[in-house]
Amino acid sequence: MNTIDTIEYSLNSSNMIVHAYIDDLTPENWMVRPTDGANHLLWQFGHLLHSTKSLAEVCFPGELPELPDGFGDKYTTETSSSDNPEIFHAVDELLSLYETQRQALLKAVAGLSEDDLVKPAPENLEQIAKTIGEVCEFQALH
Repeated sequence: MNTIDTIEYSLNSSNMIVHAYIDDLTPENWMVRPTDGANHLLWQFGHLLHSTKSLAEVCFPGELPELPDGFGDKYTTETSSSDNPEIFHAVDELLSLYETQRQALLKAVAGLSEDDLVKPAPENLEQIAKTIGEVCEFQALH
């Protein structure tokens, strides 16, 4: 097993865990805030999907499909306090986008070389990752 195999394993494992948590939820469950001030799952999932796409652009420019126009604008700090599901994407659409993004991310990681993994990450990501490989591994953890 090499580093790329390990990153792929991490991405697939986190995907399995995500589905174990969400597969039996109703759309109403996605809007529940577990405690005052916490974000509901619909916002969190959209925010993480937008983050995944943004981080992937660092490592694989243009290799992941575009998200719908204005996607990121729906999952900002300002929108996190909204309890109106109409301003977010529907659960089914988010799940479809997630699967498309995850498959494209796995394909992009598989196309990397071990040398690619040790290339420096952009400076604006230095708090979370020092190399492209670390950015890829962070995707599975985030």
